Amino acid sequence: MSAPLRHLTGLVGLLFVLAAAPAVAQVTLSLDAEPQSVQVGDAVTVTIRLEGAGLSAPKPQLPSPANLELIGTSGGPSIQIVNGQTTVTHQTGLTFRATTVGKVTIGPAKMTIRGQVFQSNTADVEVVDRMAAAAPGDVPEEAAGNGAFIDAEVEPETAYPGQEVIVTYYFYLIEGQGLEGAELLGDPAFTGGLGHRLSGGQSFNFTSTNVGGTRYKVSQVVRFAVYPIAPGEVKIEPLVMSVLLPERNSRRRSDPFGIDAFFGRTVRRELRSPAKTITVKPLPVAGRPAGFENNVGVFTMAAAIDKAQVRAGEGATVSITVTGKGNADSLGAPKLNLPTGLRGFKEASRDDSVASLDTMKARRVFETVIVPEKDGEYTLGPFTLDVFNPVKQAYETISAGPIALSVLPGDVAAAPARPRTKEEIALAGRDIRTVKSDAQHLDEWREPITRHPAYWAVFLLAPVAFAVRAWRVRHAEHLAGNVALARRLRAGKEAKKHLAAANNAVGGAPSDFGAALTAALIGFVADQFAVEAPSLTAAAARERLAARGVGDDLLRDFADLLGACDAMRFGGVNPPPDDRRAAIDRAGRWIDAMHRLLAKGGAS
Repeated sequence: MSAPLRHLTGLVGLLFVLAAAPAVAQVTLSLDAEPQSVQVGDAVTVTIRLEGAGLSAPKPQLPSPANLELIGTSGGPSIQIVNGQTTVTHQTGLTFRATTVGKVTIGPAKMTIRGQVFQSNTADVEVVDRMAAAAPGDVPEEAAGNGAFIDAEVEPETAYPGQEVIVTYYFYLIEGQGLEGAELLGDPAFTGGLGHRLSGGQSFNFTSTNVGGTRYKVSQVVRFAVYPIAPGEVKIEPLVMSVLLPERNSRRRSDPFGIDAFFGRTVRRELRSPAKTITVKPLPVAGRPAGFENNVGVFTMAAAIDKAQVRAGEGATVSITVTGKGNADSLGAPKLNLPTGLRGFKEASRDDSVASLDTMKARRVFETVIVPEKDGEYTLGPFTLDVFNPVKQAYETISAGPIALSVLPGDVAAAPARPRTKEEIALAGRDIRTVKSDAQHLDEWREPITRHPAYWAVFLLAPVAFAVRAWRVRHAEHLAGNVALARRLRAGKEAKKHLAAANNAVGGAPSDFGAALTAALIGFVADQFAVEAPSLTAAAARERLAARGVGDDLLRDFADLLGACDAMRFGGVNPPPDDRRAAIDRAGRWIDAMHRLLAKGGAS
């Protein structure tokens, strides 16, 4: 290899290293484990988050933790491109089962990027022996005498929309009755609410209790967090469990030698818990903030920015994280309160909630790209979010920030060309030559082109074509400058794409079908009002439609369709294909009706 080529190769390599260095420097690796205290046999969820620029297919490594058995994995990347720079947020979820009593240190997770090793924090989890759960105090006495039964406890029995309600199921076995095996036959349905399994369903830990004067062994079976959708009632369908019980009296007259007892005759029974209801009361009107979007729960908020210093015209991503106790899936976006000179573009939000032993640890992240228009020192925030605290039974405003952002001047434009010198002008003049200055022969005379009809056709049509082209260019520029108008014009087309996706999912998982149909409905409303679909809740969408004069029938259809979608996405409801097609037709008719209505400026 020649010396110049070696120098060129080295320069190219150096440029790649310099280009990669900022991306590697921005990589962060973090680890979280929930819950911090578990019983033997329960699950532990470990979440590894890798964030950075220029990452491709990141694969962090985690040492196998002691006392834990890996039973499942999940996760995937979230990609964001700003000013040509790709930022990847890759979340990996690992589910472990606690196997042995003791303290477990999980992590650190590690990853090597371009020769640089990144390492996460560690998390401690305490594994304890299975503790006997206290039996509920409202067990119906009429259950006394049954060899085995299931009961459910609902806490609280009266709640607000979006408030967390814990539903716990208990298995009772009369003293002296053996148990050969048990199996849950699916999760119960929560009509009018969204249910998330928290723990249980793996083994029993019995304690003794008294029901109507009869001694029973009782153990917690499974626990759910339920979030009511709207005022009214949430119907909790029975939990069904199949149990295999040995016959209590194996030595019968027909079996004098006890052969049946030796071979262990058993009987299978199907147990059902009683149906329960949750009374859902409306949120109070007094003190309700303007534009409140039904954010219900006990939450706190934190804010961060990925780059504290940028140039004018470059983007920085602000992440606002809301954590606490409540339904994170329905949380509306916080208010940005950006100063003059900064523009915000809502990118996305994601639900990072995880189930713990006795509650759902809510966590939702809102990401917004901030683009400064000129240099200077800026203060972003404070960012605020109005919530209803069901514990205090009052509205409150949570906040985060402010955040400082330093903006440097943008790239300097290229300098104008300098005037040419006399020598350069003279040199350029010598390059000008007369073509055929001594020509003696001329071409044969031909009829002028102006006498041809085609010339006049082109001559007359050209201004028309130019006017059409100019109108199309102005129309495109108008749409580019008016994002809201562009979204309204394509709302129907985008909704049909989502309906087509729902049609493709008719025979698939109910959660996929419900998500596609929800995207069609929420996306249509979001495009009509120029808001971001991920941050538009069903309640906020209904309020916007009602403000435009949409009638009760259409609002009711909208709520019914979204309620059915939520039941499929989160409630385990699995309707047959014919019912799914009927839902698509109903959604299509609703979108067509709304398109005609909103095109006229609203209802009369």
